[in-house]
Amino acid sequence: MDLESVLTKMAANAEAIRSLVQGASDEQARWKPDEATWSTLEVIDHLVDEESTNFRARLGSAFGHPDQPCPTVAPGDGATQRKCNDGDLGESIQRFLSARQESVAWLHGLSSPDWGATCTTGFGPISAWDILASWQVHDLLHVRQLVDLQWMYPADVWFETQLQMVWPDHRRHDPPSVRLPSAYRLRTYQPGDEVRFYEVMELAGWPGWDGEKLQPWVERMLPGGWFMAVHEESGVIVATNMAIYSDAYPSGGELGWLAGDPSHSGNGLGLAVAAAVTARFLEAGCHPIHLYSEDFRLPALKTYLRLGYIPLLFAPEISERWQVICAQLQWPFTPERWRSQTPQLLREAPAD
Repeated sequence: MDLESVLTKMAANAEAIRSLVQGASDEQARWKPDEATWSTLEVIDHLVDEESTNFRARLGSAFGHPDQPCPTVAPGDGATQRKCNDGDLGESIQRFLSARQESVAWLHGLSSPDWGATCTTGFGPISAWDILASWQVHDLLHVRQLVDLQWMYPADVWFETQLQMVWPDHRRHDPPSVRLPSAYRLRTYQPGDEVRFYEVMELAGWPGWDGEKLQPWVERMLPGGWFMAVHEESGVIVATNMAIYSDAYPSGGELGWLAGDPSHSGNGLGLAVAAAVTARFLEAGCHPIHLYSEDFRLPALKTYLRLGYIPLLFAPEISERWQVICAQLQWPFTPERWRSQTPQLLREAPAD
């Protein structure tokens, strides 16, 4: 991978981190499931520390003092010792974004760097290129941590603010096309799929699935409504989506639990299984067809928009949130068009 690609990913990672914490209340920012786990605020402050005192410093050492000891860092000490959980999330995320911009500018400005240069750690020498790669992995580890914190945050608080999307009225008889690359195939559930399904859910940021958690969803599922994308060569399930009878709208359908293995991302698998679910709803005559999601699930939201779903603007603040999301996705923000295409029975009294 070339340096420009790495820098593009670093900028994208920073934006993903920002979107994950956007809109979190002070209570949610400081909430932690137990004393041993960082809060959202502590994660962000840790990222601020690492941006300048770890990765940038270690690269500077490898370039300026090759084969010498790398600067030492005690992971997590700064964020906890400074009582970061008493700080302000908005200020912390701005510090992180500013530090990341400085890092990207610094990396852009390096003149003919020797990416094979090394500095020495307690585990042996590490090259500058490996330090840069570790920087990206570090981002992703904490993206996963932030997703887990979102998921574990008490449901009675979190789900009050979920977004809804709906299949537009003018496409009630227009099912989306289901397309998969030749390396994959689509099928419905087969007995024994559960174990791999739990693994895919965990990889997608929803840990803790088992038979007990799955059963209520199975009971609400349309016959032939659980779709899997399978990698042909390995035979492994890599994406999944469910067609569920809605518990909010009579005769409606709820597109539920779209998830994929990140190692197979970029192949349109989420789009394919969601298209299959939507087509199954239309075949069964379900109306309206809707789904729930969150602001930080940007890849999933883009998948739904590309497929043809439209935001349900059931409150002024929801429209404001979608304006931000569309800017992040570089997607047209067209609230009046969305309202005109919303099924009539949802225009005045959407479900909670």
